[in-house]
Amino acid sequence: MVLSASTKPLAFSFGQLKTALLLVHSRYDSVDYGGSGEVPASDLAAIEVSVRPAVAILQRAREAGLTIVHTRGGYGTSSKASPTGNQANTSDYRQGGVIGDVEPVPIHNLVEPLGPVPGEVVIDKAGLGAFYGTELHQILINRAVSHLIIVGMAKDSGSIMTLREANDRVVDDATGRDPPVFNHSSSSMLASSDARPLEKYASEALGPTAWDGSLDIQTLRHLYANAIITPEEVVNEVYRRLKLPTADPAVWLHVFPQGDAVQRARQLSKAYPDPATRHPLWGIPISIKDIIDIAGVPTTVACPEFAYIPEKDALLYSTLIEAGCIVIGKVNLDQLATGLVGMRSPYGQPGSAFSREYISGGSSSGSCVSVASNQVSFSIGTDTAGSGRVPAAFNNIIGFKPTRGTIPMTGVVPASKSLDTIAIEALTVADARVVWNTLFKIDGLDPFSKVSRPPWVLSPRAILRPGEEFKFSIAPADSESREVVSTEFNDLFEQAVLLMKTIGGQLVNDIDYPIFEKAGTLLYRGSLISERISGIRPWYDAHPAPVEPGGKDALLPETRAVYTMAENYSAADVWSDLYSMMTLQRLAQIEFEKMNVLVVPTVPIHPTKVQYLADPAGVNYNLGKFAHFANILDLTGVSCPAGFTRDGMPFVITILGPSFSDGMVLEIPERFEAAFGQPAGINGRPSNNNVH
Repeated sequence: MVLSASTKPLAFSFGQLKTALLLVHSRYDSVDYGGSGEVPASDLAAIEVSVRPAVAILQRAREAGLTIVHTRGGYGTSSKASPTGNQANTSDYRQGGVIGDVEPVPIHNLVEPLGPVPGEVVIDKAGLGAFYGTELHQILINRAVSHLIIVGMAKDSGSIMTLREANDRVVDDATGRDPPVFNHSSSSMLASSDARPLEKYASEALGPTAWDGSLDIQTLRHLYANAIITPEEVVNEVYRRLKLPTADPAVWLHVFPQGDAVQRARQLSKAYPDPATRHPLWGIPISIKDIIDIAGVPTTVACPEFAYIPEKDALLYSTLIEAGCIVIGKVNLDQLATGLVGMRSPYGQPGSAFSREYISGGSSSGSCVSVASNQVSFSIGTDTAGSGRVPAAFNNIIGFKPTRGTIPMTGVVPASKSLDTIAIEALTVADARVVWNTLFKIDGLDPFSKVSRPPWVLSPRAILRPGEEFKFSIAPADSESREVVSTEFNDLFEQAVLLMKTIGGQLVNDIDYPIFEKAGTLLYRGSLISERISGIRPWYDAHPAPVEPGGKDALLPETRAVYTMAENYSAADVWSDLYSMMTLQRLAQIEFEKMNVLVVPTVPIHPTKVQYLADPAGVNYNLGKFAHFANILDLTGVSCPAGFTRDGMPFVITILGPSFSDGMVLEIPERFEAAFGQPAGINGRPSNNNVH
């Protein structure tokens, strides 16, 4: 839904998902006597009066579901970058604290009625515009925000500079600052409105009045906020589902006691009785791939001889706990995350949520089946060669591979460190986005964290305007990759291409697709596979293949075969392939100048377990035809449900974009998801299909 506010000088049209409310200078120092707001020729009383309408707008924005961003000037190492020297121009300086101090000064805190709640963004800025020297622009792009409503507590250089940086509108009636001559000049640059359009949107944002058992995040948030259900009730239902005779016993490796999960739910309800103070992930049940550390819980990576008990939580796990998630347990995977099939675990082989005769996909097998089977709302997996997207395809859910290096990998067992990425397995694209926004963090201590970005990332092409058309290309029908796609999957893919055109997509046919195919061969048909050994070298050297016939091996035969292959390359081979990878990355960037996204089938076929066992290596390799190159080329991508075969098995496409185009790459699948109109997981199963 797009609304239009009667602003001046121009009308302001905006929609919930494309708009953010940005609050500038809402700290005590700006509105209190003795602070920087009390300077000659300023009307502090007018600034104080501005708090009430700002609070009203903030409340309406929250009810309407807008992204909320708070800015705070006053402390934080990044604030020391201020080029204006205004540290000495504030009362902070006279009181012994300066803008840029690492430790917070009380007057730097945000005015209580305008303070953030969990899940809202807080930007510590240098004292000028909110964009200078901060992550604000990247955060807005991540959320695909194209419109800002800026509420300035003071029309000083900070508010005006933010306006100039954003080149958007400000809500004028929540401001008051400066002598009249300055006020008039500032106001001529600003738009004016009130909270009524937001109030109208909030009143129309209706949700379910009863729980139908769905576990998607947006549904649970609405039901929790309206006291229709509680986290405790959801937890009890989740554990009931885990005990059903139809539940796949190979999915879970470690389940926390139900009593512990219930206690966690009760603690959350007690700590956050007011829905307005809850993080978007509050009370959400989740699973964790058993490659991610949870303190005191064994990390097995589906390899008993490798298992250890970590002393610390993985950084991403701590973030999810802080947000209020309820972790049900850890789930199965292909051993050492080596495989796309879900068949390489000594703890059992999960089947697809649609038929256990078919493979579940891997390596994030347990993650995807637990989500598709309505056992959890989302799961955290990994993606090194397609391990988050391929099993999502076989289970009819959203599989999101973010840009590598945007979620910290600290506390995650490496498969190939330079290619490893956290994967988010979810029931809706919106759910995947909120999880990614929660976990997004540029970790300066992680050597593979993306501390620098290509210039185009912060340009207008990184965001689509509401309803804006986009360009997409596809894997050509006569390409080598499409030749291995089953006839039925090819037909379903062509239908998906037609649907892409209905949501604003313009098909571009002149890309050099062999670039992507060549990149895909580097992973398992080249020397880059040697990195598999590097990540676990001490353990691997201590557990060689048995010499004696019939000797016990720490690795499964298929896993050992991969690592044996990795030993057959020289350092010169690796450098040669690295040069090829870098060349292909540059060529792919040139191709993406012709298109916004590349659309491919996620997998060419959906094998049965019997078919896999007949040719383990061949099946595994072919499943990566449309997956491997994304990791080599550092792309971001979303697997999105797109249809069913005549036998009731799911078909899924992947929408891919260049590094740091995550916001757009999530937005286009959101459009596709809405146009497709069917729920994910087993809830989207055709009526004549049953798990067997």
